[in-house]
Amino acid sequence: VNITGFRSYREVTSIDSFSPRHNVIVGRNGSGKSNFFFGMLFELVEAAEVRVVRQVGQKKDQYYIDGKMVPRAEVVNLMESAGFSRSNPYYIVKQGKINELATAPDSHRLKLLREVAGTRVYDERKEESLKILKETNSKTKKIETLLSYIDERLKTLEEEKEDLKEYQKWDKMKRSIEYTIYDTEANETRKKLERLLDQREELSTRQTKV
Repeated sequence: VNITGFRSYREVTSIDSFSPRHNVIVGRNGSGKSNFFFGMLFELVEAAEVRVVRQVGQKKDQYYIDGKMVPRAEVVNLMESAGFSRSNPYYIVKQGKINELATAPDSHRLKLLREVAGTRVYDERKEESLKILKETNSKTKKIETLLSYIDERLKTLEEEKEDLKEYQKWDKMKRSIEYTIYDTEANETRKKLERLLDQREELSTRQTKV
């Protein structure tokens, strides 16, 4: 398998000595494993020659691949899979462009080299990744703050729970004492009432005899 000018395989890359049974592709992240398989799929699935047509309309353009109408995004993906990236528009250099580039400032030429080498897209992805990382760190801090608040709240509730247990303990004791006092007073009152009834009955008996 020879790959060149396809995605991350800009230089000629040759791979041989395939096993007739099973083959395993290993490598670090970003080393080109996925692009290797995309290249094989592109060669096996896509036609060796692809006819791309753009039909310009008054309101909307239409795109065709081998006579089949497709969305614009599919055409863009096809071109990028073949190595034609939107971030590198210098496949055709117009007249006067070389002189303009030769006299351009160093910063402009450096930017151009990045575009031609196709590294600008990685710079953009790096900036996007840093932005996502920053947002993730911000969300992580918010989550940590929330977890800290929850921990403090749980401690407070645990203390309140212990206070509630202590309150229930003393309230039970209070009710027990109040019941004891009430029962004692009720017994004394009942005895007094019985004595009064006995005295009344005795007095009534005396009056009857008289």
